[in-house]
Amino acid sequence: MRYLFFDIEAADGNFKICEFGLVICDSNMKPTHKKLYLINPKGKFNLTGRKDQRDLHLSFTEEQYKASPEFDDVYDNIKFALEQKDIMILGHSVNNDIRFLDKACNRYRLPKIKYVAYDVQKMFSYFSKERTKFAALENVVEELIPLEERQNLIDHRSVDDAYMTMLIFRAMIRELNVTPEQMVELCEGCKYDSIEYIKELEAKEKAKNERAHAKALLRKSGIKDEKGLGWELYREEARKTEGHELDSDIIGKRYAVANRLKDEPDVLEKVIDRIKEINAHLVFSMKNCDYLIAFDEENKNAIQATLRRDLLFKIIAVDEFLK
Repeated sequence: MRYLFFDIEAADGNFKICEFGLVICDSNMKPTHKKLYLINPKGKFNLTGRKDQRDLHLSFTEEQYKASPEFDDVYDNIKFALEQKDIMILGHSVNNDIRFLDKACNRYRLPKIKYVAYDVQKMFSYFSKERTKFAALENVVEELIPLEERQNLIDHRSVDDAYMTMLIFRAMIRELNVTPEQMVELCEGCKYDSIEYIKELEAKEKAKNERAHAKALLRKSGIKDEKGLGWELYREEARKTEGHELDSDIIGKRYAVANRLKDEPDVLEKVIDRIKEINAHLVFSMKNCDYLIAFDEENKNAIQATLRRDLLFKIIAVDEFLK
C-alpha cells in the first residue's frame, strides 16, 4: 500500500483552483514523490478583505499563476493520481478539497473524479483524546516532528501543506503505534467518498432551498414575524419522526430544541442541517429525546434550574452542538 497526501489552493477560496500539490509515500511512510501543479484560475484572486474570513497569502505571484496551464490541462494527471489502485488518499480538511475539485470539474464540464479520501484533521480529534498532552495541533508539530523536517515548508504552498499533513499523520500513527489502516478505522467520520459526499452536499442545498421557499410561502400566508417562521420550521421537521420516537434505530440520536431556539429561525436552520448531517432526528417532546439543544449557556442553565430533577437527556448549548 502507498499513501498519497494532497492539498489545493483556490484563488477565490472556492472553485477557481490555482494550485494542486501532492506527496506520495511508500509502505513505510517514506516520501518517494512530490508534485506541484500551478494552475491558471481564469478569474480574479479574492483571498483578502473577505467578510468573516481570515486573509490568505499564497506563495506565488498572480502573474505566475496566470502564466500556468488551466485546470483542464492538468485534469488527466490529477485524475490519474487520485484514481490509482492500492493507494490511500489523505488530506487536511479534505472535504473542502473534494468540493474544490468537484466544482472545477463542473466548471470545465469534465467527468467527476472518483476516489475515497481520509481527513487527517478529524483523526487529530481522536488522537488528542488518546494523548491528552497534545491538546492542540501545534503541540504535535512542535514535539513530534523534528524541526529540520518542517522548517523549510511554506504555508499555503499546496505541496508543502500536503507534506506537513503527511508529517502530522506519520507522527500520530507512530505515537499511537498503529498502522495507517488501523488509524482510519479508529477515527469515525474521517472517510469521504468523493461521489457520495457531493451527493450529500447537493441534497442539503436542495433542502435549504426548499426551506427558503417554505419561508416565503409562510410569509405570504400571513406569518410575518421571524419567531413564527422558526416554530413552523421546527414543526415541519419534527413531524417526520412523530410516532417513531421509540424506534430502536433512532434511540440515542433524538434531539429536541428549547423554545428559545425556535424563536431564531436562521440558527434553527443550521441546527436542522447539523442534525441531518450526523444522521440524527428532531423530535417534539423532551421526554423522548436524548439531547436538548439550548440557545446559549444562560438558556441551558435556566432549563436545568427549572427542571430540577435527574434528567434522562443531556442539555447542550447550540454553539457546542454546531462547532
